[in-house]
Amino acid sequence: MLTCIKIHNHHMLKILLSAFAGLILFNASAQENYNLTVRSHMTFPGKSLANIGGYVDSLGNEYALVGTSAGLSIVNVANPDVPFIRFDVVGVDNFWREVKTWEGFAYVTTEGSNGGLTIIDMRQLPDTILTRVYRGNGAINNQLSTIHALHIDAGYCYLYGSNIGQGGVIILNLLDPWNPVYAGIYDDKYVHDGYVYGDTLWAGHILDGYFGVIDVSDKANPVTIVEQETPNTFTHNTWLTDDRKTLLTTDEVSNSYLAAYDIQDLSNITELDRFQTVPGSGAIVHNTHVLNDFAITSWYTEGVNIVDVSHPNNLIEVGKNDFTTFEGTGFNGCWGVYPFLPSGNLVASDIENGLYVLTPTYVRACYLEGFVNDAICGLQLDGVTVTIEELSISETTGLDGIYRTGTAISGSYTVTFSKTGYISQTFNNVQLTNGEVTEIQVDLLSPNIVSLNGLVDQNTLPISNAIISISDATSSYQLISDANGEYSKCDLLTGNYQVVTGKWGFVTKCEANVNVSAGMDVYETNLLKGYYDDFQFNFGWISSGTANSGLWTRAIPAGTSLNGTPSNPGTDVGGDCNGTAYVTGNTIGAAPGDNDVDGGSSILRSPMMDLSTYGEPYINLYRWFFNAGGNSTPNDTLYLRLVPQNGNAVVLKKIVSSASNSAWVNEVIRVRDFIPNPGMVQFEMEANDFEPGHLVEAGLDRFQVVDSLMLGMQDNLFNAQSFFKVYPNPSSKSTTIRYDLDAKMQGEFEFRMCDVSGRIMQTQTIQATNGVIEFSNASPGIYLLQLSEGNRILQTQRIIRTN
Repeated sequence: MLTCIKIHNHHMLKILLSAFAGLILFNASAQENYNLTVRSHMTFPGKSLANIGGYVDSLGNEYALVGTSAGLSIVNVANPDVPFIRFDVVGVDNFWREVKTWEGFAYVTTEGSNGGLTIIDMRQLPDTILTRVYRGNGAINNQLSTIHALHIDAGYCYLYGSNIGQGGVIILNLLDPWNPVYAGIYDDKYVHDGYVYGDTLWAGHILDGYFGVIDVSDKANPVTIVEQETPNTFTHNTWLTDDRKTLLTTDEVSNSYLAAYDIQDLSNITELDRFQTVPGSGAIVHNTHVLNDFAITSWYTEGVNIVDVSHPNNLIEVGKNDFTTFEGTGFNGCWGVYPFLPSGNLVASDIENGLYVLTPTYVRACYLEGFVNDAICGLQLDGVTVTIEELSISETTGLDGIYRTGTAISGSYTVTFSKTGYISQTFNNVQLTNGEVTEIQVDLLSPNIVSLNGLVDQNTLPISNAIISISDATSSYQLISDANGEYSKCDLLTGNYQVVTGKWGFVTKCEANVNVSAGMDVYETNLLKGYYDDFQFNFGWISSGTANSGLWTRAIPAGTSLNGTPSNPGTDVGGDCNGTAYVTGNTIGAAPGDNDVDGGSSILRSPMMDLSTYGEPYINLYRWFFNAGGNSTPNDTLYLRLVPQNGNAVVLKKIVSSASNSAWVNEVIRVRDFIPNPGMVQFEMEANDFEPGHLVEAGLDRFQVVDSLMLGMQDNLFNAQSFFKVYPNPSSKSTTIRYDLDAKMQGEFEFRMCDVSGRIMQTQTIQATNGVIEFSNASPGIYLLQLSEGNRILQTQRIIRTN
């Protein structure tokens, strides 16, 4: 049954639900023992205990099969209040014992040398037992000495972590339970423990940190299907839920989890939830079993706990008894628990303190679930803390805005939703009921949250797929403009932000201190056309090469030095937005040579550029090249190239550098000196490390392609505010310019139109801060329109005049 409470009033600060019964003040997570009662306790003087199993004889007597350091004790627990030892089976002295049963026989493993597999015929209990030790036949004849754990399913016994091979899985046929027959082996890697159902083995690869799904339909040739990492990457124990749709795992390390995985589609195994009985305590989970969709788990220093797994995406503890004398981390306390006796009683082994017989009270969890949205834009709200106040139980919403929590105890509770910057909402008298899901859906309101709507264009033409970065000291967001050049971020806190906008083929624009506040108009960003990249964004440069290390990477440079001389840049060129450049290798705190170009080439290639519309294209960039060290004269190179779309690469410059040239160097290259009629091209840099080896580091920043008249004024051009717009462009007659200057600006302003050779065609001085002017009488061709203040260029725009 599901109870659903939906809250959609954006301005409600506190909502009272229908009145329910009186409040129950109970904190299940704070109780040491609940829904699980100790009936009796038996000590084993001089012995430590290991894992435990169970058995029922033909008369209905129940037994605990208790692994001890001296062998196996068969303990009659028919009267759970007065257990007694019926038989002791002596084995080699060893701390580890595991036991499973099949058709009236018990199979006991140990890691004690030459312990083999002990087989106990219990069919004549309570009067008689028979024992023997199996050491292998067939391919493992008399070789079986040590075994860590085992599982039995459908007449086959699976032995884990033995002395055979890598300690994988030995498979025995139990058609004759007294005389197992070797059937096959899986020995790709060590298996610590596992669970088998039908033709599938769920293996705990503890040393590798994941569980493996292994097809054992052909016992002579098991095959791994898929592997899945678990939360603490030390996968110990696995067990399927009753419907075989969910796998539970445990990781045998400090602060470990009981975790649940959806395994219905083995090509898309998905973690559903993870649980800790005392978060932050360091407690180590050990073995879990499933009965009627309850996970009964031994948890070393925390005893035994019971978790309702009927909703595997919301694991809720519904019972616990911490009978151990230990706390925190450590491999002390409860080794194992067996939950499958017909009476329903549990038997548990405490390593130091003996056998415990317990009676559980199984109850279904009371579930509290739902999702939280932002009240302004309706988007899912992550990081919201959902607290059941009386229990001090808290859960946090994920990126999808969903939360799931609950308790074992039904009652009426107070539930609070809170997030920094938002107005908290509290719900009183929320009724939680065993076996039911109560759902609360909430819209949280922030008085400081506003919506930013933006537009990216070029002379009123929208620019789609532009990248917009919005950031302040604590948050950073990246958006993409749509087909109309529009974007929206609806849950920003009011304040000042840096807004950086860019797209390949346009000049990246960095605007600091953009005030985002309620009621602001659409924020428009006008980009200039042109190829420019200061590597604030990933525009699709490709890094490749044959070098063993030092491939190009886009990053904030982390400097290195050789004998006091910078070898790798510690900063970018500057003058752009956020300090990013392309460098060959970039490791913070590295020594010179740790991540330099080594043993080959490191190549960086730009996206495609169309230079056919440039009258006089120049490449302007800043590069770094350091080549030093070794026992001979540095002989390594840095190549600058252009690669035509349909042609061979053209070398623009070959550089052999030394430590004395360790700096960012500005390079200006006239393209027509190398390609007379440039069209579609890519720019390429290649750093090479030749024999004998030397230290090789390279960098690239502030890459741009400009027309001749722009040379020497790149800083003005590429960080310019848009003071005027041109239309139409291209034009067959006159060109209209609408300009709007800042009223605070002073000085004499002038528009001038120049041809590609730099010859001034027309000029016009303007006095007002805004207005409209026209330029005409120009022949067909490409021109540059410049707005200047004295000797300072404020803005440059390319103009195309057609017939």
